[in-house]
Amino acid sequence: MTVDNGAGMGKTLSLRDIELRLRRIEEHLSLGVQSGHVQSIGSEKNEDAEAKAEGGSKGDLEYRIGGDWSARTGLVLTGLGLIFLLVFPFETVPDIISVSAGFAAAATLFLYLWTRRDRKTSLFSFLSGGGMLLLYFCTLRLHFFGRSALVENMAVESLLLGTVACLFFLMAVGDRSAVKAFLASILLYITAGMTQNSLSVFLLLTLLSALSSYAAWRLSWYRLLILNIWAVYLLHLLWFINNPIAGGPLELRSDMPSNLIFILLYSCIFSMGLLFRDLSISEEGIPSVSSLFSSAGAYFCFLLVSLAGYPSLIPSYHIAAAVLFLGLAWVYWKREKSRYSTFFNAILAYSALSAAIVSSGQMPWSFLWLCWQSLLVIVTAVYFRSKIIVLANFFIFLMIFSLSLLLAGAEPLIGLSFGVVALLSARIMNAKRENLALRTEAMRNAYLITAFLILPYSLYNLVPGQYIIFVWILLSGAYYFLSRILNNIKYRYLALGTLLLTALYVFVIGITYLEPVYRILSFLALGAVLLTVSRFYSGQSESGRKKNDSISGAGADE
Repeated sequence: MTVDNGAGMGKTLSLRDIELRLRRIEEHLSLGVQSGHVQSIGSEKNEDAEAKAEGGSKGDLEYRIGGDWSARTGLVLTGLGLIFLLVFPFETVPDIISVSAGFAAAATLFLYLWTRRDRKTSLFSFLSGGGMLLLYFCTLRLHFFGRSALVENMAVESLLLGTVACLFFLMAVGDRSAVKAFLASILLYITAGMTQNSLSVFLLLTLLSALSSYAAWRLSWYRLLILNIWAVYLLHLLWFINNPIAGGPLELRSDMPSNLIFILLYSCIFSMGLLFRDLSISEEGIPSVSSLFSSAGAYFCFLLVSLAGYPSLIPSYHIAAAVLFLGLAWVYWKREKSRYSTFFNAILAYSALSAAIVSSGQMPWSFLWLCWQSLLVIVTAVYFRSKIIVLANFFIFLMIFSLSLLLAGAEPLIGLSFGVVALLSARIMNAKRENLALRTEAMRNAYLITAFLILPYSLYNLVPGQYIIFVWILLSGAYYFLSRILNNIKYRYLALGTLLLTALYVFVIGITYLEPVYRILSFLALGAVLLTVSRFYSGQSESGRKKNDSISGAGADE
């Protein structure tokens, strides 16, 4: 058994040795070939990939040059050739044939584009834009660049050109191409700038405003909207100076006051594109800038034209502008609780109303109306929850009062109105402080201090000198009365301050300048009032002390 086992193990070992030796021989003989084969295969694959990549890049570049760029270059050259054919008249070719050839070429191009299915390619967009430009030049050729105008009426020509440009703009919106929309806008600028017919200019600018507003509402093209806002108002001013670019003499147009209505119409149309935008788009940023340019640009243009051309119509037209801007502010607030657009339009409404009041010519009583307008501003500011309007109105209020002193003198009734308006403004803000979200009482205190200074000064200029002390005592009593009714300690502070001011006046002025009878009466009246006030505060202090003692005594008994 031992020998047999040893023999079996020897056979097993010999077979393993033979297998290992054969594997080594095979590896030694075939390894280099296999590895070389593998390397050759790998290199061939890499070369194929590089060749394909190189061929692909060369193919892409070749396609761009041969298929895209050459097509565009050819179209540009063909279009320029057609434009030259339209622009330069030939003696042997009638104008009607040249124009008809241009329209036929444009129609053929649009018919070809209508049959194509790949309408989302850049080449299709390029062809459609080129077709609209060609159509515009064909329409332009009806009046210009010929031996005789086929369409002699410039108003009709401008309407035809405007129609083509509007169709171009709508095509750009459909294709979502801001570049083509910009080109269409330029065509509308050119069309509006080349005509001197007033209604044609206003109609073209209204169409441009509507198209820009539509694009801003649908595609949020606010940058194009801002550009067209500036263009519309500048073109309107160009019309106002008689359009010297179109050959008119430089002068102001005062023959059509209704152009002021169109300025307001532009602003209203521009606002529609911002008002009805998707509310998920924040007002901050470009939409608020668009709103600022739309409203401020409109009123600047409106004010400039009305002052220079129609000064007699300023009151009525500016009241209409105030109503429009205040209405836009209300709509902005109701739709989205707008902060910026509401503020812009509200401030312009107040400015237009101020211009209407000042231009009425009833000085110095215009300051009286401006004073009460300040109260209207406070009321609307509370409704719009705008702290900015309140702050701006306070400084404007002080400025108007200073101007009234400078230009109208110390008119007592005007001064009293300013004092009363200051008290009412403070009261309104106090009653509606939740709407304004005022965290401090600084603005209310500012109005109360203003009333404290204005009212005694106005009464000083209203009554004769011997009655000033008695009138100031009555004013102090009115403050105490308001304090009791409104349960507001600030009016007692005003009353005490007025009494101290009265005492100072008695000791400084009364002793020297008052007649003996009025001097005696002034001292007695003021002394009696001060003693009464002292008695009142002493009684209040004693009752408060007794109340505290009773509370502390009850606590001790417990």
